[in-house]
Amino acid sequence: MKKSKIAIGIMAGVTGAYLYSISPRLKDRADMKPFTDKKVFAHRGMHGGKVGENTVEAFENAVENGYGIELDVRISADGQAVIAHDSAVWHESGEGKNISELTSEELKQYGVPLLSEALKVIDGKVPVIVEIKCETKDISVCPIVAEILDEYNGDYCIESFNPYVLKWYRECRPEIARGQLSTDFIKNGKRSPKYFALQNLLANFISRPDFIAYNHKSPFNLSLALCRRLYNTPIIAWTVETAEEWSRCADKFDAYICNGLPKKRKKR
Repeated sequence: MKKSKIAIGIMAGVTGAYLYSISPRLKDRADMKPFTDKKVFAHRGMHGGKVGENTVEAFENAVENGYGIELDVRISADGQAVIAHDSAVWHESGEGKNISELTSEELKQYGVPLLSEALKVIDGKVPVIVEIKCETKDISVCPIVAEILDEYNGDYCIESFNPYVLKWYRECRPEIARGQLSTDFIKNGKRSPKYFALQNLLANFISRPDFIAYNHKSPFNLSLALCRRLYNTPIIAWTVETAEEWSRCADKFDAYICNGLPKKRKKR
């Protein structure tokens, strides 16, 4: 009987610690309605053909067609917030250069715009999901991005794979909606304890997110299901590519980040 009580106590403690770890923000949550109401977001803008991703033209297309926008932010060598997904840019010759080693002026030669330029085009007409790209614990990107967004009159939220980015927002901009990005890291070959924790949202105690942005191709794990059903956390799907994928994941998420969106039919 005594051993049984000890076992029950241990199980209760482990369960409590687990639920604490995956818990999103529960008190004074940020407003997610602008994002869940918009529902569909153009992944890196509405690009294709001669229009590159994460470009001013791609953002203009998304605004014109009434889609929300998801974009990626990094920091240049001169401390400017620029819009780029990859950590490097590539010349036609095949030569690659790290974004962190190039100034914002040099990056313009590669078609990499400033965050401020993109926000001027979007101008509050559609909501924006800003993914902060930060692969280390150096989160000096955060105050740079925040200072620009503080002056922006439009709906935006922050998301990142890095829980320490979200922790900065938790402490310094608690009124801004923040989202934890995740995916099936183990299936993708990342098998360290760090990626196990991120895949299963065990770092939520650091970030206390308002929403989860999860790879729609990854199966719903227990942590994700509990966040949605137990804590009523909005879940955003990324990145829906085809009509088949859309039909498979439709109505399973609260909003969708998509590629290959149809253009709005012009009225005759």
